[in-house]
Amino acid sequence: MARQEQVIAAFNRGRVSRFALSRTEVKRIALSAEVQTNYVPRVLGSMSLRPGLQYIGATYGNAAAKYIPFVYSTTDKALLEFTDSLMRVWVSDALVTRASVTSVVPALSTWTDADEGSAVSTAGATLIFVGDGAGAARRYTAVATANAGTVHALRIVVSLSSVTLRIGTSSTDDSYVNETTLRTGTHSIAFTPAGTYYITLMSRNIPVSQVSSCVTEAAGTLTLPTPYTSGYLSLIRNDQSGDIVFIACNGLQQRMIERRANNSWSVVLYTPNDGPFKSINTGPITIAASALTGDVTLTASNALFKSTQVGGLYQLTSEGQSTSRSITAQNTFAPATGEFVVTGVGTDRTFTITISGLTGTGSTVTLQRSVGVVGSWSDVPLSSWTADTVSTYADELDNQTVYYQIGVKTGGYAGGTIVCSLSISTGSVTGVVRVSAFSSSTSVTAKVLSALGGTAATDLWKEGEWSDKNGWPTSVKIHEGRMCWAGQNGIWETV
Repeated sequence: MARQEQVIAAFNRGRVSRFALSRTEVKRIALSAEVQTNYVPRVLGSMSLRPGLQYIGATYGNAAAKYIPFVYSTTDKALLEFTDSLMRVWVSDALVTRASVTSVVPALSTWTDADEGSAVSTAGATLIFVGDGAGAARRYTAVATANAGTVHALRIVVSLSSVTLRIGTSSTDDSYVNETTLRTGTHSIAFTPAGTYYITLMSRNIPVSQVSSCVTEAAGTLTLPTPYTSGYLSLIRNDQSGDIVFIACNGLQQRMIERRANNSWSVVLYTPNDGPFKSINTGPITIAASALTGDVTLTASNALFKSTQVGGLYQLTSEGQSTSRSITAQNTFAPATGEFVVTGVGTDRTFTITISGLTGTGSTVTLQRSVGVVGSWSDVPLSSWTADTVSTYADELDNQTVYYQIGVKTGGYAGGTIVCSLSISTGSVTGVVRVSAFSSSTSVTAKVLSALGGTAATDLWKEGEWSDKNGWPTSVKIHEGRMCWAGQNGIWETV
């Protein structure tokens, strides 16, 4: 007797996992397909061919492209288009464009100085900012416009570190663009002025920050430069958190695509300041830093550095502790983080206090301490000064952990630049630097990201995991609240 087979023509249940195909007792399995390509299942009938796609527009230069969806919410979406070395942004099936406006941003060399405290800014072909930790190095300019009510846009290129941007009706106002941090990279910032607007750029960071360009965006489609040439497009891996898309690509440093509004986008470097690091040094080579903060020179006792380490990190742990700060405002202390800690017993607790630039200023310097934890500060009895001094202090608080800071309290500053320092031969401080320039195999320039504890040579150091020398992660994923990077035979997760 011939066997009859039932032919199923209605695949209106859509796709089903191959692991469920054996569930023959489930009737809907018979109406499902393991693979459906270019077909659309209908709830009340058989599947049908997928309808044709609508033509929206061409890629840049009709070149091969990589598309990354940007989804902030169900109603707030964009599509990022990557072609050879360029990124464009599609919103609501249209490219983000810039209107034609007549306003011209004055040359950087003409921007007005508004530095605070001992912070210093320099205007030239680039804007250079060196903050003092509390006071901001600041420059601003006014821009007249005949196109009030029209969306304007600025293209700002931050070439080193990061700066803070404000755009408003005055040099201290941010009503057009709320105060925001611009990282190293290219930024296209849109806003709608009601008339003359002010652009303010500043930095409180002690290491140098630089802005190489700030101009009015040209009319037309927004494009931003990227390092992803056509050969890299297939290697891009990405994940999104809020307004930031994180990108990894084999052979290139990680990037972030930042959105401040659907018409304001940035392509910037991903530069974590706290690692990851390789295992601690076990060899005889030592590293000495020329200063505790700011831009420093690292000197190795033997050949160590390579030009491909620029942009990479080093973690240095001091033998003993030292902290210093130039004070030009009230409520300013050294160290800024309150991590000068005294432990042990007897003479191990004795530290040196050095104050200069105080005599004749009318200011008062005070030593403060916090027992057990950082933050519960109180004045140390009989430990305030109105003149320069070099002295020692022993607290006689044996077997207790005590944090110290020295500086000028609120109401205690009258003028001048006061340098306050604390140093002790015990304990240690772990600081982090980023290599910014290569000089030789034994010397590089670096930016201090967290204050170092001493300038003496130390063999307690770690090299950063990521650099052109060591390679970069090739993929990224945000998992259970952690940023996860993988590649080069490793996986790194944030805490």
